[in-house]
Amino acid sequence: MTNCRAPMRFAKPAVRFSRTAKKMRPTTGFQKHTKVGKRWVATSKSTSSSAIPNGPVGRPLPRVEGPAKVAGLIKYTADVDRPGVLWGKVLRSPLPHGRILNVDTSRAKTLPGVKAVITGRDVSPRLVGASLKDMPVLAQERVRFVGEEIAAVAAIDSDAAEEAIALIHVEYEELPAVFDRWRQ
Repeated sequence: MTNCRAPMRFAKPAVRFSRTAKKMRPTTGFQKHTKVGKRWVATSKSTSSSAIPNGPVGRPLPRVEGPAKVAGLIKYTADVDRPGVLWGKVLRSPLPHGRILNVDTSRAKTLPGVKAVITGRDVSPRLVGASLKDMPVLAQERVRFVGEEIAAVAAIDSDAAEEAIALIHVEYEELPAVFDRWRQ
């Protein structure tokens, strides 16, 4: 019986070794090589002006914005205030599987600073998804996983939106959840 496997080929090492000394030591890039007898030997780095141009290649560059970031002086996108911008927050399901019996948003809608509160009844039943369109925008009749979106709030600031989310009351009927698809 013959061996059908092709011989293994090993990649060349990433570090070249100089045999000029008794010990094998790695050479660094951009070294000048001179011919000694029949062999080429790596010598010290070339210092001629034509060999390596002066520039940023191979040198660490300082982070220009580093000190300003550490001092807290840099403005990020969240720091920019534009007139008329609303903050949005989403109420998510705490249950892995359940039926939504009632969503009471009346107290959240009356909160000062809240511009809109929507639930699954307010959006179209169209399904969305990145590759497979199988999820509603907001849960309508039941929740299928922990963290599924149930209601959304738009308010003039983040604190008002969070307070409105806390005022939304949802009644659930807990249903048995599937934690292992092979055992049901």
